[in-house]
Amino acid sequence: MNYVEVAVDAPIGPNKTLTYSTSEKLRVVTGQMVWVPLGQRLVQGIVFSLVDEPKLRSIRSVVSVIDPAPLISMRGLCLARWMSRHYQCSLFESISVMLPPGFRSNIDAYLEPLVENTPTSSLTKTAQAILQYIRVQGSVKEKTIKKTWGYVADNSVSRLISEGFVRRNWTIPHTRSSPSYRVSIIPKFPDKGVKAVAYLSSIGAFKQAALLKDLLLRPRDATLEEARRKYSTSVIDGLLGKDLLIQKWERVVSTSKSAVILPDQPLELTSEQQSVVDHIRTKLGSYDKRPRTILIHGITGSGKTEVYLRALDDCIRLGLRAIFLVPEIALTPQTMERINMRFPNQVALIHSGMSMKNQLDQWWGIRRGEFNVVVGPRSALFSPMPKLGLVIIDEEHEWTYKEQERQPRYHVREVAVELARMVNICVVMGSATPDIVTYFEALKGKHKLFNLPYRVGVRSNTNSTVPGILSLPKVDIADMRQELMAGNRSIFSRALSTGLKKCISKGEQAILFLNRRGSASVVQCRDCGMVLRCKRCAVTLTYHKLRGLLCHQCNLGYKSVTVCPECESPRIKYLGQGTQKVEEEIKSLLPWVSVSRWDSDSVVESGGHAAIMESFARGESQILVGTQVVSKGLHLPNVSLVGVILADIGLHLPDFRAGERTFQLLCQVSGRAGRGDIPGNVIIQTYNPKNYAVLAGANQDYRAIFETEIEYRRQQGNPPFSGLVHLTYSHFNEDVCKEEAQNFNKELRKLIEGDANRRISVIGPAPAHVYRIRGKYRWHIILRGDDIVNLIERMKIPRGWSIDVDPVSVL
Repeated sequence: MNYVEVAVDAPIGPNKTLTYSTSEKLRVVTGQMVWVPLGQRLVQGIVFSLVDEPKLRSIRSVVSVIDPAPLISMRGLCLARWMSRHYQCSLFESISVMLPPGFRSNIDAYLEPLVENTPTSSLTKTAQAILQYIRVQGSVKEKTIKKTWGYVADNSVSRLISEGFVRRNWTIPHTRSSPSYRVSIIPKFPDKGVKAVAYLSSIGAFKQAALLKDLLLRPRDATLEEARRKYSTSVIDGLLGKDLLIQKWERVVSTSKSAVILPDQPLELTSEQQSVVDHIRTKLGSYDKRPRTILIHGITGSGKTEVYLRALDDCIRLGLRAIFLVPEIALTPQTMERINMRFPNQVALIHSGMSMKNQLDQWWGIRRGEFNVVVGPRSALFSPMPKLGLVIIDEEHEWTYKEQERQPRYHVREVAVELARMVNICVVMGSATPDIVTYFEALKGKHKLFNLPYRVGVRSNTNSTVPGILSLPKVDIADMRQELMAGNRSIFSRALSTGLKKCISKGEQAILFLNRRGSASVVQCRDCGMVLRCKRCAVTLTYHKLRGLLCHQCNLGYKSVTVCPECESPRIKYLGQGTQKVEEEIKSLLPWVSVSRWDSDSVVESGGHAAIMESFARGESQILVGTQVVSKGLHLPNVSLVGVILADIGLHLPDFRAGERTFQLLCQVSGRAGRGDIPGNVIIQTYNPKNYAVLAGANQDYRAIFETEIEYRRQQGNPPFSGLVHLTYSHFNEDVCKEEAQNFNKELRKLIEGDANRRISVIGPAPAHVYRIRGKYRWHIILRGDDIVNLIERMKIPRGWSIDVDPVSVL
């Protein structure tokens, strides 16, 4: 009899496994996924180790192996153990991020016959029919049986298994997605297009005429999807019926946005860039114990991407593979295009926005070693990449690298650094505004620090590949208090209005940034003062032009109101601003200008991040209004003006990182201007022009924000001078929630007081910043000090508490 330690899909605590016995026939090995009994049910589990002797006398057996091949490597098992302990989650939760996409729902059960000569007279007619079918087929999916015989099949199948007529096996399908195609529509007779438009107008088919005219004037083909969104299917069908349009089908390669990949010409490196590339080359495949983690602090436009590409090239030449991480799914198309141009047909793309079939296709392709580079957001770090040698974390400061919704609540940067410590890989982190903690660690020698202090680029009017030094954009601060005193009630300062008009008149483009969606952030009655709030959350409702009133916490929608629900007054006022409001104001100020919007609402309306970005890059709109997604890593040479509508959003939140985040957003969005031949200008609108974060952002002065922030944190004992753990309790009953928080607080303080050597302070309990979400009240406690995880391990955390180790937000 053999025994295995299995991490089961159940909340059994951090770093814990259960022991099961296994027969010789199953041939269970470490890293395999298995079905095991737990109580009265079967659960999934991952085999962590083989043991000679069980810990207990009464041992249950592994029921079946789900997939014959191990799904998790030894590297993954070791990393999962570290994650389980560090982030205080179960082993199965920590390893679930490494399993194939949709592993819970994408497991097929097969029924196979066992014994031919056993009498079947004791079986029901349905069971006999099912058994005969299985014997004829040899192996049948269980869902096929259920689909054929209906609900009565469940009892029959259970009896066939229990009496030994059939056995059940499981497997994870190694899906390959079917080819996808892009369908474009083009005029059939472009040389006669003008006459065709005139004819359509003469017979009253004005929408058909508009579509045909649009197609004739376009610099590229329009996709069928784009035309449907703008003109409707009936308009397209009308032109097809008149034989004025033809459809063109092009196969789309799943790993890139286009089937045609043009090779990219590497640029010559500056001396600073060359130093970084040379150092990375010495670390690739090296067993040097000195830091294999590298931090590149390069201002916006300093050529960090070219350094990444050279590092990828060196990695591949050594026979190793790499993972390239980006902070947002929205950035994957542009990143994918750039890397694919340098390494054609060698790059995989994987993220949750893809279809499940495509995700599975990419996952298994990565596992088989079909790609040299994987591109994706934080989850891509756990791709089953063989011979991994390099991990690149672009914009390492972004808090989207931290999982905040569910366990494991990991941070990509921390996991990657631990991975570099465990195995022989190099981790490269880059940012124009590094996280304060990361930069502090680099100064202390934990990471090798490199600086790229100059913005570089190649002028478009030359054929040279030698980059020159470009100037940073000129930044001005517009004091909105002075604007109000001058009688300007617009959301645009006079400087921004003038700048937009000049920019547009020159044929250049502008980006307007506001980190808030919707049209109005507050809806208030002017008579009784009542503010409309969500029924399930302690937040105000935001007005959206197309969706009405919306809660930004639970996404619950409400109908717009014309009278006050409290006093029935018709004096309803829509206050505040969002990206939709900015879009409306721009169209009022510059009605002849094309404007596009990029936020989570417009992504649904327009067909995805890539469609919006590509449209703006082609010059189909002159002004782009967006939330924080427009501040991240975009390279748009024709953008000469960036306007920050309100820099104060988030500045005064009760979070010690509020100033740092404001600075990062201002620096990053400012860096979108002046990246080509055109000089850049930035106008930052604020009601706090003397705030240290706003001033540092306007001056692009990272050293100033770092020194100010590090001194504040030293005084308060915040990271990097101590660790943080954020504990949150939620419950539908307000009194129960408060009482549980207070009781747990007493237990915590008692435990800490009993350990005089441990320097840990307890902050709270207190109501959370957003006191109620989805009907549940929330109280939280913050632990601050050293080695907090050891303290938590000694406690039994009551049910209902969530644990966030090293949180990026304490709200």
